[in-house]
Amino acid sequence: MESHLSISEESPPAQRREKCGNQATLQLGPVGVNLPEFTVRVSGRPVALTRLEFDILVYLMDRAPRVVSQDELLNNVVRGAHDAQSSIIRVHVCNLRRKLGADGWVVRTVRGRGLQFRERV
Repeated sequence: MESHLSISEESPPAQRREKCGNQATLQLGPVGVNLPEFTVRVSGRPVALTRLEFDILVYLMDRAPRVVSQDELLNNVVRGAHDAQSSIIRVHVCNLRRKLGADGWVVRTVRGRGLQFRERV
């Protein structure tokens, strides 16, 4: 996988990353991701995601609170032949929002700029 999944000291302060043996996790608020096991929990509740939903979530969490453009997601996550007007990101983010629920952290649309994983305000 890409270096954005690595454990790093350069993480944003709101983000906590841990490495325990072979376990690498991302944790922001109630959302926890176990990278090697491809699992997601929200407030301790397991959440089933597709591979692309999982990859989008990890990419946004790893860059939180930075806004990520659709082009950046298409180039670094989807990695397929999709044009910039493709609805693939929009469809998967809609599903991701529904599956994550409203436990305080959201994938927020920043009009004209992109998507951001952040605490609900």
